Amino acid sequence: MSGRLPADEGVEYELCSLEKTLPFPYFSVIRDSAGRTLDNPDFSSTLKTLRVLFLRTLTTSDTGTCRSTVITPKTTGMDDIYRLRDSSNLQSPSLLFYPHIIERNIDTAIRLAGGPDRLRPHIKTNKSADVVSLMAARGIRKFKCATMAEAQLLGTVGAEDVVIAYQLLGPAIGLYLDICERFPETTYKSIVDSRDALLALADKAQKRGRTAEVMIDLDVGMNRTGLQPGKQAFELYRLIADTPGVVAAGIHAYDGHVHESDPGKRAAIAAEIYERTTAFRRQLETAGLPVPEVIVGGTPTFSCYTEYPDVILSPGTCILQDGGYLDLFPDLEFEPAALVFGRILSVPGKNTITVDCGSKAVSSDSANARGRIINMDGTIPGRQNEEHWVFSCDAAVDAYAIGDDVYILPTHICTTVALYSQAVTVGRNGEVTGSWPISARDRLF
Repeated sequence: MSGRLPADEGVEYELCSLEKTLPFPYFSVIRDSAGRTLDNPDFSSTLKTLRVLFLRTLTTSDTGTCRSTVITPKTTGMDDIYRLRDSSNLQSPSLLFYPHIIERNIDTAIRLAGGPDRLRPHIKTNKSADVVSLMAARGIRKFKCATMAEAQLLGTVGAEDVVIAYQLLGPAIGLYLDICERFPETTYKSIVDSRDALLALADKAQKRGRTAEVMIDLDVGMNRTGLQPGKQAFELYRLIADTPGVVAAGIHAYDGHVHESDPGKRAAIAAEIYERTTAFRRQLETAGLPVPEVIVGGTPTFSCYTEYPDVILSPGTCILQDGGYLDLFPDLEFEPAALVFGRILSVPGKNTITVDCGSKAVSSDSANARGRIINMDGTIPGRQNEEHWVFSCDAAVDAYAIGDDVYILPTHICTTVALYSQAVTVGRNGEVTGSWPISARDRLF
């Protein structure tokens, strides 16, 4: 089969007729009925231009026939999806949000999870009341966050249930209790992995006549925070249940270390994490300790846990999606919904351009390339300073002029969003429709 494949659901193809390299700008992931990848075409050369974004998930029957189970148009090219109709009055650099793509990503997350009630999205990526409102409009009522500003934001938009996935220390305890009192319609919870932190929270909550809901933070392999399932974790959870001023609210088990590109390997690791976490839960419940909720997963793995109905799923990045996850997890069905807009600032050499998107415009925390220009083929990121970013070009730069627009897909969108006080919103036809505040970019709201 050659040329463009039709985009009709239910269309059948014979395995022998599928090309190993499907025509630009499409790609395919083909799996058998057990979920094993049969063919994963290499599009490394074209993915850098963000034009290979048409996801087809195919399954095979015993007869060797491929049936399309998910056919979702992702983009039809840079010009159709991301380019602004008129950029002449737009300051550069600017953060761009595409609300219609954000909505599609939310819908995809809900579909993969099996319903909005299975989700507790982390808002660390978007930090935006407008994005949270889009999720709430689709039935998502529970959220996760990391900072006091994010917790306050969720209270202002009327979120029903919020977990602050961060151990509270020092003045943060008092601020947390202030937020709980300010937004009584929102149920707030926090996490602990320390006896001292727990007792400090319990003491201050009790003095205010409050009871704080607390989850135990389990270390399931990331080795960043939390306790490994076992005796120490069991004793801390019992202490939560027995201490006045706090109440046991469940288990938080984040698996942010799982970065295997192969979905089968990710699923196997997730299964092992689920078994360890569930065994710990059973141990607690057998001892008469309540475990109201278990939170697992991030963007790379949350869909791996959907077969386990007794856990809540907590993706975050996928609502905006970024270049890092797009490259590392090509099986995920999410589209980039945020870009950085800039301009060519200088053309200092025959094969070199400099754009006005330095480390204060695009996050510099990525160890490798920090982003890529998606509307200029053959541009390779190089040195980045505070207000400048140098790119080498495969071809001579005669085609580029100072002032030309550039659209950059950041490798890490979470830390890029935090660099901006607002995001410019772009409509389906490339029109600028307004702006959304990044209200929780600061530590305090």
